[in-house]
Amino acid sequence: MNKKFIDNINLKNKNILLRVDFNVPMDKEKKNITNHNRIKSTLPTIDYLLQQDINNLVIVSHLGRPKGKIVPELSLKLVQEYLQKEIKQNINLLSLDDYLKNKDNYKNSITLIENIRFHPEEERKSDNDKICEFENKLSQLGDVFVNDAFGACHRNHCSIMGKGYNLKLGGLLLKSELKNIEKVMNNVQRPFTCIIGGAKVNDKIKLIYNLIDKVDYLLIGGGMVFTFLKVLYNMKIGNSLFDEEGSKYVPEIMKKAEEKNVKIVFPDYFMCGDSFSNDAKTSLFDLKNGIDDGYMGLDIGIKSIMNFEEYLNKSKTILWNGPIGVFEFSNFSLGSKVLIESIRKITDRLEADVVIGGGDTASCAQRFGLIGPSIHISTGGGATLTLLEGSEMPGIE
Repeated sequence: MNKKFIDNINLKNKNILLRVDFNVPMDKEKKNITNHNRIKSTLPTIDYLLQQDINNLVIVSHLGRPKGKIVPELSLKLVQEYLQKEIKQNINLLSLDDYLKNKDNYKNSITLIENIRFHPEEERKSDNDKICEFENKLSQLGDVFVNDAFGACHRNHCSIMGKGYNLKLGGLLLKSELKNIEKVMNNVQRPFTCIIGGAKVNDKIKLIYNLIDKVDYLLIGGGMVFTFLKVLYNMKIGNSLFDEEGSKYVPEIMKKAEEKNVKIVFPDYFMCGDSFSNDAKTSLFDLKNGIDDGYMGLDIGIKSIMNFEEYLNKSKTILWNGPIGVFEFSNFSLGSKVLIESIRKITDRLEADVVIGGGDTASCAQRFGLIGPSIHISTGGGATLTLLEGSEMPGIE
């Protein structure tokens, strides 16, 4: 992959189209941004571009899933206001068509184009003629295309591809993401431990297969663990998640791990609730006796974390993709908190490299304060997963 980035190209007097991922979480009333990390992560790229004597900067992003319609609650207005405060410069917020009609009025300025997913063509949900017309409009926003939207690079959406631009570059966030994730995949310090969580085995089969070729220890948690335990130990799992389709792959996964001499570790204690709620009645169950009917596994028990720590303490590289419990519920967040504290201590003591997959895993890490110089928290959940699987990333290719 021949990658070019903004920090080794002369951009003086250029008009820049910068594609970013400002798909930030907001409160239920859509009146406040609840986590600004995706905006903050792109600030180094914006600051760098503004220092290069460029002529014009046009920023494009999506927000939420408006499904090709104008949804006022998904406007980028809150993003514009926050970004203006951060860079201390005025930013115009305009629709794509309004900007193109009045381009000459916005020379030597910064413009944020309103939510690009307000256009059905962005996600290629229109006929070919309209998609081509839309791509042509995007090509008129600048003469250099810069992609810093790592979190959307696994999509082939129009504004991600930069069609019509002769010069296409990666931003500093994209460079950092690729450097950190490729480091754990291609130039890893050993022992290498991966923690895999989430709900369904089927969603992460490709990832698990790929990781077995690379890791020394694979620690499995989250909702998917009950599919493994039911298949392997005939464990009673009560009302816990069971992935019927994914269960077919469990024997094959275990066989490959044995062939590659990879140790797979499962939790054996579980904090369970009688409903999917923070107010659920709780009870602790174990692998030996199983989970009673009417209860579902929502977190791993402290004894399981202690077992995980045995392998984490040996590790020089740690990759974590997928929550190990329902960390959003305070009564089922203890396992996540203790795991994060363990990782923090390990990085302080051993200077281990840690990569946290984006999405819910990143939200969990940030909620409980997992920070450090050797800890990389990705801005993209699906994008990180796609890269780790070894699948093609259209926005990077």
